[in-house]
Amino acid sequence: MKIKGFSTPKQAVAPGDPVATGKESPFLAARREWNERYGSYISRAHSWKLVALSSLGVAVVLGGGVVYDMTQSRVLPYVVQINKLGVATAIAPANVASMPNQRVISATLAKFIVDVRSVWPDRDEMFKHQVEPAYNYILAGSQAQKFVNNYVTGKLESIPTGLVRTVKIESVLRVSKTTWQVNWSETTTGQMNSTAAPVAHDYKAMLDIRLVPSTSSASIMKNPLGIYIKNITWSPLI
Repeated sequence: MKIKGFSTPKQAVAPGDPVATGKESPFLAARREWNERYGSYISRAHSWKLVALSSLGVAVVLGGGVVYDMTQSRVLPYVVQINKLGVATAIAPANVASMPNQRVISATLAKFIVDVRSVWPDRDEMFKHQVEPAYNYILAGSQAQKFVNNYVTGKLESIPTGLVRTVKIESVLRVSKTTWQVNWSETTTGQMNSTAAPVAHDYKAMLDIRLVPSTSSASIMKNPLGIYIKNITWSPLI
């Protein structure tokens, strides 16, 4: 039924619109039909590919973290000090280096003086077993290194063959936090088991030390306690 005076509005048609004009190409129609049917599937498949790649990346990172964690050592050794009865008196992690006590430092400095000042008949053995090991307790590039070098090259190497010098430590005293005083006596003879009267002299040395914990296996083998002499002087007592 028509109402007089009213008419149905007509939709505007763009000029040349193949759909509106009914002259659409079959290729365009097929393309539109493909997009309508399968376009959403393709879009969802692309999204899932991105999600899968992201998940793979996260898995690789987590797997690498697990492998790295497995390669790290989780064993922490402890040092247990016991008394004569076998009772534990102190426990501490082995990775924490403890500073040597005064008796250990005193014994180390005493041995250093004996090794450097003693003279053997066999000079090759003396340098190999006494002088060279003594350098392990000297701080590299320090005044003590220069002082001992001058003594070894200037005086020790010029001592006549056959002369024997024995060293007896009298005392090792701590003067300050890092300075120690060593007193000793030296007895010199012409040769081992000689009947000549020995000559004795008293000496005093002042040593300034540094405690440097050993960090490598090489330094632990040479100087396990990390006691290094930085400065040293000695002179005879009158």
